[in-house]
Amino acid sequence: MKHLLLVVCLVVWGSLVVVAQDGNKSYSTDSTTSNFIIGYNFSIERDFLMSVSSPYQFETGLSVSHGYRIWSYLYIGGGFGWRFGNFLCIPIFANIKLTPFDRRQAPFFDIKAGYSLNRDENGYFTIFTLGYRVGLGRRQGLTLGVGYHLRTFTVPPDEPNYVPSIYGGSPYIPKEPYPKQFVSVVLGFDL
Repeated sequence: MKHLLLVVCLVVWGSLVVVAQDGNKSYSTDSTTSNFIIGYNFSIERDFLMSVSSPYQFETGLSVSHGYRIWSYLYIGGGFGWRFGNFLCIPIFANIKLTPFDRRQAPFFDIKAGYSLNRDENGYFTIFTLGYRVGLGRRQGLTLGVGYHLRTFTVPPDEPNYVPSIYGGSPYIPKEPYPKQFVSVVLGFDL
């Protein structure tokens, strides 16, 4: 029993020493201190898309981005994701995020550009997102944004558009690239 009492006293005394040593640090929430740590960053985003160019086409997606925060205002990275709708596609992209204010809660502007792989449609895409970040600490944060997706898809070369020769066409005329436009709501977490 005496040993148990001694262990409890040592644990309590040790925790008081730790609190006393930590007591001289000040944690400021004002905008004069940096709320971002320069270095490696990771973000994961979930988005919900609605087509502007095609009626009643909805998609959902998940993307991850790894990169480097060069200074408090600029993040550069790259990543990949998954899009689910009428089909599954895998976007691979470069990512630039600009946060104009070094505050715990601040707006941001995000650009992703890359190439989307799919069984039926492949093509380039660009995503512009304007949003707001709420910092949970110096590294973590939650983001909410509104995005605009512009995609240019082409049909794979093994699926040609056949034009009958009666109309003077060649049997192998590839389809032209066609754009698709989406608006989205983006929820994210960065670390």
